[in-house]
Amino acid sequence: MSDEDVSEAGRSERVKLPVVSTATLSLQWGLVVARRHWLMVIAYAVVPFAFILIFQHFFPLRLGSRVDPWPILVLFAAVPAYSVSLVVLALVTHNEVLRGSAGLDGATLGRGGSRAFGYVFDVLLLMLAGIASLAALAGVHAVLGRWTGTGPGPSGVVVFAFFAWWVLAVLAIQRLLLRLPSRALGRTLSWRKVWRLGRGNTWRMLGCMFLITAVIGMGIGALMMPLQMSFLPYLLPVPPLAGDEAISLTPFANPDTPFALVAAAALVMGLSYPVNTVFICAFLSLSYLHLRDGTPGT
Repeated sequence: MSDEDVSEAGRSERVKLPVVSTATLSLQWGLVVARRHWLMVIAYAVVPFAFILIFQHFFPLRLGSRVDPWPILVLFAAVPAYSVSLVVLALVTHNEVLRGSAGLDGATLGRGGSRAFGYVFDVLLLMLAGIASLAALAGVHAVLGRWTGTGPGPSGVVVFAFFAWWVLAVLAIQRLLLRLPSRALGRTLSWRKVWRLGRGNTWRMLGCMFLITAVIGMGIGALMMPLQMSFLPYLLPVPPLAGDEAISLTPFANPDTPFALVAAAALVMGLSYPVNTVFICAFLSLSYLHLRDGTPGT
């Protein structure tokens, strides 16, 4: 082991991530980044906003109607594409927190967008690792079921095993997410160093993440609550549309639902994606900075 590895390992053992203060600082930094780059946040919100309106207008969900596969295929293609595009906002957030400035330039995105491509690769790799771990557990269960003659059906033990395995996978992947801020700076740490960087702070990081997502969820819920209450009169089945025997069960498909109400709900849902990205990336940046240098990143 090199001296650098020993130094980083020792530092990660000494430094403990303060849960409440890190979560608070992450929320503060998230607000700062959102204010500095509000046009980018709005641009990212417009995409799902428009998609929700178009999808609900042209492909409303109606009971008894034939399901057209094309909207579903478009949805499955659009969601990953939009998620990948959020990498730009993630890199901007990381650089704002860690460098104090960011923009759509080489200092943020890397030469020729190299940091963006590397960031996407790391995220996809972590996602595939999580999927592979669950698939492996399912495969083991199926093999054991055939071997013991009990079949692959779920049981209490299997459900608990899946849940425990899922928790462990979440903890491991969350710890490895510390690689992303280093990628955003263009000084990518190896997976081994990233793992050591988070040593002793796995549950603390989970606690921070829980607090941040809880605050964001309450904020979005506070905005959605009056809209949901306003939707109640339009949740009842409506008369069939002309030439259609189906009955609408969603207020989005109800032609009597005010467009302003639908647009407001779509806008809040659209804002949730970039807002979550900014706050989570701010948290990862502060955690990386604190565990690397032992400083809170104020």
